[in-house]
Amino acid sequence: MPGGYSIQWFDTFGDTVRPEIAAAEIEGIVRCLPITSFHHVLDIGCGTGRVAAPLLERGYTVTGVDVNIDALRRARRRAPGLRCIALDQRDIDSLKTGFDAALILWNSIGFGSAHDDLRTLRGVHHALRAGGRLIVDLYHPDWLAANSGGTRVDARGATIRRWMQDGRCCHRAAFAGRQRRAQ
Repeated sequence: MPGGYSIQWFDTFGDTVRPEIAAAEIEGIVRCLPITSFHHVLDIGCGTGRVAAPLLERGYTVTGVDVNIDALRRARRRAPGLRCIALDQRDIDSLKTGFDAALILWNSIGFGSAHDDLRTLRGVHHALRAGGRLIVDLYHPDWLAANSGGTRVDARGATIRRWMQDGRCCHRAAFAGRQRRAQ
């Protein structure tokens, strides 16, 4: 994602996921990616290793990619076996090929231009082996349309505004006087 998420985002959202939600996410991923066939996973936008760490614990080999160096440092502390690469997801094609699977979770695509998204997805295609799998987690435009309008304060203290613009899902989150806009 152009610019990446801030450490404030990880502190407010990424690292505060309820354990039962995180466990359900991991179970869903493991069902889609049986370790015997999809052992080597590329976690694109891995952040602080919230998903990578439990996958490593289950025996997967995980390579995490993120543009946020501070988040990658946290990921290494959380998951010492994680291979971390500081890289913009639009440059995934610079990685070696042969990954069994790739993850793009928590709406980590769709914030840049359509060209940015295509560049990321082409890079993923390059990085995956033949028969590899991609798991993508996105906002559904109908959900966003139903949940847009106005600004609200999230239970974690962030001020959030969501909207649709030119067919793209957009949101703005403000943390303690700092703002981050993603389109």
